[in-house]
Parts: sequence; structure tokens; C-alpha cells
Amino acid sequence: MYDPEKSSNQSFPITIFYDGKCSLCSKEINYYRKIVPLDRIIWQDIMQSSKDLEIWGISRIEGLKQFHAIDNSGRVYRGIDAFVLIWRLLKGWCLLAKVINLPGIRQLANIGYACFARWRFNRLEHCRLEKQNNKN
Repeated sequence: MYDPEKSSNQSFPITIFYDGKCSLCSKEINYYRKIVPLDRIIWQDIMQSSKDLEIWGISRIEGLKQFHAIDNSGRVYRGIDAFVLIWRLLKGWCLLAKVINLPGIRQLANIGYACFARWRFNRLEHCRLEKQNNKN
């Protein structure tokens, strides 16, 4: 579990892996790009290249199923934990990162994110095609 209190001295940059073909994902990432200090995050669109993601033992299909981030020490964050890693860097959003870590809130956030991520993955054609290609 990600604990922002224990990670207050986070090494930078962190790497964020996102689905550049998803319009919702791209819109959110573009928003973050505008407000996160430039030297803090490396943004990797896994639909352009998933090589860097796969170096960490994460397939493109896994990357499409949920949001991933890797900090400078090589720790992998998935789902809500990856979002919290970003939110910690954002003025005003760091409060949300703390709220997510409250007892019960994290569990609800993880359930909500898992439902959304599954819906998103099953809804987007490029995700379905990736899933189909991986079966062969």
C-alpha cells in the first residue's frame, strides 16, 4: 500500500505509464502534465511503446487494464496507488492523497477504481483487440 507520509522524500523522476489511445486517460494525463513540475514525471504512452513497461515485467495488456507508475527506486504502483503518487505532487490534490489513505476510504477507492478500470478496458476497442491478440 502506498503511504504518502513515508514517501515525502520521494526521489524523482517517477515514470507514469498511461493509455494514450483512451481519450479520458489522455485528457487526464494532459491536465497533470500542465500542473506537475517538469522534472518530476516521465510520461510513457504504452500504446506508442510498451518496451519500458515490459522491462518491469508488466505486459501491455496489464498496463491497459490498470494505471501503473514506477518511482526512482524501482517500486511499482498500480491503480489508486499510482494516482496517489501523482496527486502527492499537485498543489491542492495532496489533500486527496491523504484522504485516500484514511481507513475504509482506500478500500472503497480501490473497489471503485477496479470497477471503472474493468469497464474501461472492456469498452475500448483497442483494449479488446489487444486482449484478442494476446489469446493467439
